[in-house]
Amino acid sequence: MIYCLCLQDESEKRKLSCIFSYINHLIKFKDQHSFDVFSAKGHRIPNILRHKFTNMFAVSELRRLPPEKISLLVCYVLVLTLFADDFLTDCIDIAKDLSMNIMAVRRVYEQLGCKFTRQKNTSNSYCATLPVPLNFPELRQKKRKR
Repeated sequence: MIYCLCLQDESEKRKLSCIFSYINHLIKFKDQHSFDVFSAKGHRIPNILRHKFTNMFAVSELRRLPPEKISLLVCYVLVLTLFADDFLTDCIDIAKDLSMNIMAVRRVYEQLGCKFTRQKNTSNSYCATLPVPLNFPELRQKKRKR
């Protein structure tokens, strides 16, 4: 993720630290409820967040997240990274954090409406950027036959 070190407002710093902490807890929750249990074994998620995540992602009796819930959790994480990074996020770091293939992360960013731009300071780095304001496709009404 691209971190802005030049923040002057203390409330902005606090807000970003909360977002990054929330992202970390989401990732560790995913790891604890998937086959990657060992990477998050010692991580303690606050009870209020654990309860919220369990309700949001409906953990089964086997303590494993179903694939569709893992996708939902990944989308939450990617949206939060966009928000935290002013809608310009490097996918490589977040792919490592999520233990996912970079192309899978890129695909999810594209589904969220992001475009990709090449970073000028590195040759292989692409950043996901979300054009704001979002323009959604117009819904077309079918004409009824009379």
